[in-house]
Amino acid sequence: EFFMSGFFDYLSDKYQSENVKAVNQRLLELSSLFEIIQILNSSLDIKNVLNNILLIPMGRLLISKGVIFLKDQETFLPRLFKGLSSSINDISFKETDLPNTPIFIDKINPKYQKVSKFCQKWQLPFIIPIISQEKIIGVTLFGNKLNKIPFSEDETDFLLSLANLSASAIENALKVDEINRINKQLDERIQQLKTLFDIAQGLSATLESEKIIRLLSYALMGQMMIYHYAIILLNEKGPPKIECKGFL
Repeated sequence: EFFMSGFFDYLSDKYQSENVKAVNQRLLELSSLFEIIQILNSSLDIKNVLNNILLIPMGRLLISKGVIFLKDQETFLPRLFKGLSSSINDISFKETDLPNTPIFIDKINPKYQKVSKFCQKWQLPFIIPIISQEKIIGVTLFGNKLNKIPFSEDETDFLLSLANLSASAIENALKVDEINRINKQLDERIQQLKTLFDIAQGLSATLESEKIIRLLSYALMGQMMIYHYAIILLNEKGPPKIECKGFL
């Protein structure tokens, strides 16, 4: 209630000279933005968050295409795109390649030559950085509207507000994504150690070469999902023993 009340006062002061219809339109846009932020904050899945950040404004403003780049260590990589070919996955940027303020490509500083050429090639004229704690954590690039009408001031304000308010949702989702990735790695490592322990127990329980080879082959197939392998056991007194799978 405080959030909405504050915005009502803001709108009342700023647009007191405008007619009621214009103010009502502003309130509708504000309400829509508020609902979007509630949707973003209701999920900690990075895919869902990015889908909402990209698809909701594209549908609302009839934008033809768009892409979101997120920072991965020192590089910005595409995490979600619509209306563009998959070859965009080969594109990456450094932080110095990106402007730290929203801008249309025709007004961009020449020093951002790489992203400028990229936007011209892919027809993405509007660049909106996603900033959290004064650091760029991502960037959203939008194409032209389907009706070919330039973005109005209200529409650009809507996109900028969405980018600013979505930064925290993205950061939270990325943290959860990283925790899940680490947990998965730990689970895989624990499973590997368990397999090694089982193999060691099995090997210590027998001296028969056939059983040893069988244990190793089960480990290769079960743990590492390897279906083509050859195990060669050398024998000084005769020909080597060979166990293989997946070969003709």
